[in-house]
Amino acid sequence: MADSRDYPWLKVTFMLILVQWTLALALPSGESAWLKYVAIALFAIWLPLEFLPFWHLKRYGEVPEGADYMSTTRVVDRGIYAIVRHPQFVAWLFFSAGWMLITQHWASTLAGVAALTTELLNIRDADKVCMRDLGPDYARYRERVPLMNVAAGLWRKFGPGHTPVHG
Repeated sequence: MADSRDYPWLKVTFMLILVQWTLALALPSGESAWLKYVAIALFAIWLPLEFLPFWHLKRYGEVPEGADYMSTTRVVDRGIYAIVRHPQFVAWLFFSAGWMLITQHWASTLAGVAALTTELLNIRDADKVCMRDLGPDYARYRERVPLMNVAAGLWRKFGPGHTPVHG
C-alpha cells in the first residue's frame, strides 16, 4: 500500500496550487477574455477527472471495509480509469493551468509552472507505486490506457473501432 513517502512532491504541489489560488484572489484578473474562456474549459475538464475517481475506485477497486477510496486491491479500468491512468493527478494539471490563464500574471504563471512540474513528478511516482502494488495486471492496464493524454484516452474508449474492456 502506498503512503506519503511514495509521493514526496505531493505537499509541494498542493502548496504551489494554494499560492496560485491566493494570487488569483489578490491580483486583478487578466485582460484577455479568450484566455479566460480556455480556463473555463480546463476547469470543466478538471471536474470529472477530480471527482469521478472517488466513486469509481470505491465501487470497482475492491477497497477493504473501512479503508479510504485509494486503498484498492485490484486495477480499476472502468469509467474515468478507462481514459487515463491517474485522473486526479491529471486533473490538477488542468486546474493549475486554468488559474494561470485566469490571472494572466507572471507570479501565478511561475507558481503554476512549478506546480505543473511537481505534478508530473507525482504522476510518475503514482505509476511506480501502482506497478509495485498491482503488478502484472497494472502492466497490462498500462498498455491499454494512456498515462495522462485525455484526448487519446477518449478516442481509444469511444472512437471508431474501439473495443471496450468494461464500459
